[in-house]
Amino acid sequence: MKHLNVIVDKGLDLLSVTFLISFLVSVVLYTSGLKSKDQGSSLKRHVSGNIIHDWGVSRHCNYLGELMLALSFSLPCGASSIIPYFYPLYLLILLIWRERRDEERCAQKYKEVWMEYCKLVPWRILP
Repeated sequence: MKHLNVIVDKGLDLLSVTFLISFLVSVVLYTSGLKSKDQGSSLKRHVSGNIIHDWGVSRHCNYLGELMLALSFSLPCGASSIIPYFYPLYLLILLIWRERRDEERCAQKYKEVWMEYCKLVPWRILP
């Protein structure tokens, strides 16, 4: 049980570092998504030209930042209880479900261009 106390003792440091990294990832991905949205909804331009810069790693990478943020608040609690991990687990289930719906809608909207984008960017959430 001594190794569990190390996580709890370092909880504030772990929370701070994890939160800052998660927050930066979320902000960068959010702003790149806004830039992409401002350029219009034509996915063909992104696929045929230079692949979407931040979105060329995974198709829904903004969800990764949200998951990291949720996890950053649970990690300082260590492994002494599962209760602090309910929210990140709930969010993971919610975002996977949402990602599946987004994939279906984009496939219907963009058709063959979406299929080409999926070939170029095979990862869904995690790169």
